[in-house]
Amino acid sequence: MRRLSLLQPGFIVCLLFFGLLAIFPLIIRESYILHVGILCMMYSCYTSSWNLVSGFAGIFGLGFQALAGVGGYVSALLVINRGISPWIGIFIGAFCSMIIGAFFSIPSLKMKEMPYIAISSMCLGEVVRLIVANTPEVTRGEMGLSGMQDFPNIGPLSFSGGNRTSYWYLILVFLILYVTIVNHIVKSPLGRAMNAIRDSQSAAASLGVNVTKTKITIYLISSFMMGVIGGFYAHYMQVLTPSSVLGPLTMTLIVAMVLVGGNATIAGPIIGAFALTITTEFLRIFGDYRLVAYGVIIVLSVIFLPQGIWGTLRLKILPYLNKKSEKSITT
Repeated sequence: MRRLSLLQPGFIVCLLFFGLLAIFPLIIRESYILHVGILCMMYSCYTSSWNLVSGFAGIFGLGFQALAGVGGYVSALLVINRGISPWIGIFIGAFCSMIIGAFFSIPSLKMKEMPYIAISSMCLGEVVRLIVANTPEVTRGEMGLSGMQDFPNIGPLSFSGGNRTSYWYLILVFLILYVTIVNHIVKSPLGRAMNAIRDSQSAAASLGVNVTKTKITIYLISSFMMGVIGGFYAHYMQVLTPSSVLGPLTMTLIVAMVLVGGNATIAGPIIGAFALTITTEFLRIFGDYRLVAYGVIIVLSVIFLPQGIWGTLRLKILPYLNKKSEKSITT
């Protein structure tokens, strides 16, 4: 009974959250608001993917924006030059991201200290950006790659003309899938191996955990997930440039969202993605100073909420509420 009571609130909250997202476009039809919501869910997928490596496995690898960018560019180029369906293109792009992700996993196999892994993976991401930026005959460089077609229609969902409602439901499906996948991985033997590696690689190896296999596996899964959403971004935004897709700012946003929401949790990265994406839109009133305000908010949240928003709720507020509810039941 205790286990059931612990599981029910989380399941109900998850059901309510996705239920609200499902009916939101039926109530609010303003294009800009729907666009912000799509960005929130897209970044939620990014943060959930990166959190598998950084949070649950404890490998603070940067440069993951390159994996999303590879997925986007490969899908876009295949659709433009070969005329294949975007549905096929995003998964071919994700497969290419997975191959690049295998190379990204190499520093984590050779190094154990977080700063070295972060710097080496960041350099690999910069290499990808420079290659794309300096091959304008293929990628059009900073002029921008455009001309990607919309996704083919699915039943009542029409993606032509950048239909916000259809893209909303598509990214919502991806988000539900990503949350399900992450939840399954965390509770699987692979998830337990990841947690052991995060706590101590030496201890994990002594307990029989195949550290190399576990690291490569989680990198491949995370890379594929990043690549799929990179493909979605390409066909939704309809334009790609190295600075906007492969630049370090994208990775900075992902890291900030995970830290603000709560590292090594399932809900935290999603909360952080929604909170900071919406905050970014509100800060536009500050013009050129919005990045300063954005930085101040992140610093304050890290100081006063070191476990993130969800981590603080889970560790401090929810136990307090549970105690009060149990006390009221006994009385």
